[in-house]
Amino acid sequence: MSHPQIDAIRTYACNHFEQTIERLSGYLTTPAISCDTAHHADVRALAAAIKHDLAQLGMDNARVYELDGALPLVAAEWCKVGADKPTVLIYGHLDLQPVQGEAWQTPPHTPTRQGERLYARGAADDMGGWVSHVAALEAWLHVAGALPLNVKLIIESHVHLV
Repeated sequence: MSHPQIDAIRTYACNHFEQTIERLSGYLTTPAISCDTAHHADVRALAAAIKHDLAQLGMDNARVYELDGALPLVAAEWCKVGADKPTVLIYGHLDLQPVQGEAWQTPPHTPTRQGERLYARGAADDMGGWVSHVAALEAWLHVAGALPLNVKLIIESHVHLV
């Protein structure tokens, strides 16, 4: 069964594609390299930015968890349709792997568009994936004012420090 506003939601998402790319590009400029202690402040700054953006989107309980011996994770939820409805978990990671001699044609932390592709460290693994889900949530919330199911997000940064 299709939602009565699905065409408007799809149109909103398509019309805001460039803003989604801008949001993703903003995240990608942060060298949030979790396995390099010199970049742990970048990981924390990116987590804070993502938390802020999720709160602005209308997600509830958007927060950054700082666990002992680990880098932060961001969590948020939108659980307003009731416990009898499904809950979807959106998972991703915000941290990046270091550049270790790979042959980059563009600077790895400077998002660069070539045709229909966006190149930057983390664009595909893994920020592009979960940012696309966030864009879909934004379209639903903007057009329909609500989601058709409950949603929880966990965006983490992998590395334990101990």
